[in-house]
Amino acid sequence: MVYFEKKTKSWRAQWQVEGKRRSKSGFTSKRNAFLYESSQKIKHEQKLLGLPVDSEVEIENLFDRYLQWGQACKKESTNKRDKIALRQWRQFFHLKHLITVEEISKKHSFDFIEWRQQQINPRGNTPSQRTINLDLHTLKHCFNWALEREIITENPFEKISFFKNRKGDLPRYLTTTEIEIIEEAAKKETRMTCLYEVFVILVRTGLRSGELCQLQLDNIDLEKNQITLKSSQTKAHRSRTVFISPKVKDVLEKLAEKAKAEGRTHLIYTRSGKKQTPEHINRRLRNLLNRLEKEGKIENSREIHVHTLRRTFISHMIMQGIPPIKVMSWVGHQQWNTIKRYLVLSPDYVSQGWDVLPY
Repeated sequence: MVYFEKKTKSWRAQWQVEGKRRSKSGFTSKRNAFLYESSQKIKHEQKLLGLPVDSEVEIENLFDRYLQWGQACKKESTNKRDKIALRQWRQFFHLKHLITVEEISKKHSFDFIEWRQQQINPRGNTPSQRTINLDLHTLKHCFNWALEREIITENPFEKISFFKNRKGDLPRYLTTTEIEIIEEAAKKETRMTCLYEVFVILVRTGLRSGELCQLQLDNIDLEKNQITLKSSQTKAHRSRTVFISPKVKDVLEKLAEKAKAEGRTHLIYTRSGKKQTPEHINRRLRNLLNRLEKEGKIENSREIHVHTLRRTFISHMIMQGIPPIKVMSWVGHQQWNTIKRYLVLSPDYVSQGWDVLPY
């Protein structure tokens, strides 16, 4: 039996299995509800005859299993981003009254984009194309994950379209003057623990903020002037050695002495003595940059992030004549295409050498 529910404004399918009533609601049309009711009756008959029965996968259960796997196998920040993206998909599928993966088609990706573009975030803006791309990528990866484990038979989002990235202005890197201004301001900042030390190390070693937060006493060798990162501490899961300048060495010496005196193994810490996190570093740097922009000392501070310090290190090293292959080994890049995205050259450096032709 199929009937329309005024309260939920959707169709409900109802059938009986061994004298017990079964029902399911949320269908957008009478036809879909009728087809679902018929499929359930057929499955019951197949079960009685001992034939194999195809089971449908509910979207909610699939999302929960995927996030549970991500909690064990992904970084905390990545899994958090997946939760945010799948929260949008849950809301969208609920509005469309979609219950199982078998009901999803490629058309729903276009409907999702239109629906997402009409939303307003807490800042009063519509989601950017990059944010919508992340939502689409998350669901596509979720379906691929389920396909590899034979939870579903096909990926309905296998050939969906994404927004093309628009190439805007060149990414930002810090000049020598800007580095001096930020270091001077960070040194005077007493409320933000280790901000000066963090900035000095990141902008002069090219370390990722996550790698710096994991830095321990046994990673530094002040006699050889180098930092040795273990495979478990790097993004690529490969150990690497980073050489340090005299200024970085002085900072590391002070951090190591303080860590030994307080009985800690990690070098970068919060005010309460706990290990620092990339989120804390980013927030503290953002507060400092906002203040410097209000004082008129730095322009366009919104374009500067913690990862800008890594880009600054790579760009200045290349402009100082260091071979790219050597810089790649220091920052942990395996391919030239990867380091090329971080490389930003100053106009003065680009203009050099154009008049060396012998004719």
